[in-house]
Amino acid sequence: MHRPYVLSIAGLDPSGGAGILADIKTMEACKVQGFGVASCLTYQNEDSFVGLNWISPERIIAQIKPLIDFYPIAVIKIGLIEGPETLRIILSFLKKELPNAPIIWDPILRASAGFDFHQDGMDAFKELLKEIYLITPNWKELGKGNIDAMSQAIMLSQFCKVILKGGHSLEERANDYLIVEETIQNFSLPRLQNAAKHGTGCMFSAAIASHLALGDSLEESIRQAKAFVFERLQSQEGGLASF
Repeated sequence: MHRPYVLSIAGLDPSGGAGILADIKTMEACKVQGFGVASCLTYQNEDSFVGLNWISPERIIAQIKPLIDFYPIAVIKIGLIEGPETLRIILSFLKKELPNAPIIWDPILRASAGFDFHQDGMDAFKELLKEIYLITPNWKELGKGNIDAMSQAIMLSQFCKVILKGGHSLEERANDYLIVEETIQNFSLPRLQNAAKHGTGCMFSAAIASHLALGDSLEESIRQAKAFVFERLQSQEGGLASF
């Protein structure tokens, strides 16, 4: 049976816990064919983040071109990206070449180990969200200072669909909220104690992309992705989620 093709544009994490390596493992487990394009090279393990080198938009596009020339990409997932201008160039290229492929962006603003990638948060990216199908920020990334994460997510839903991930919230259960034009739908599972956090956001967004490519609705894709991450966290060994 032919597997649909899904493209991940994300950072290279040598530990395999996050970024394109985690995305590809997730896509394989979800029964789709995943392709990985590096947006940066990082120097990290599951406990510490040392640094990174960004890859230029031109070199990112150079990686994408041979793939889209040969494979009919169904869904695109974007992860760690240098900044608004890089995202604008990549989105412009993708919208021209793959106009029917929905784009999911996991806006990684901060590494689990504490490294800040984008000090200004989501404000600098707002206008670009009109070109994106879904964004998957977590609670800490939107709830900075006196800003309430849910209020920020509702505001961003004016531009695109938002799933506010609840792994970092203080709620009793692990609640993820899908917000579409200010309509809120809750996806809830029990909260696991002492669960590994490194790369779970990557797995979640990659699983959503995979299930969309398989033909599932957005709501069902979120349910399947949430169950996928929950299962992997339950089976974690040595601090890394087991595949």
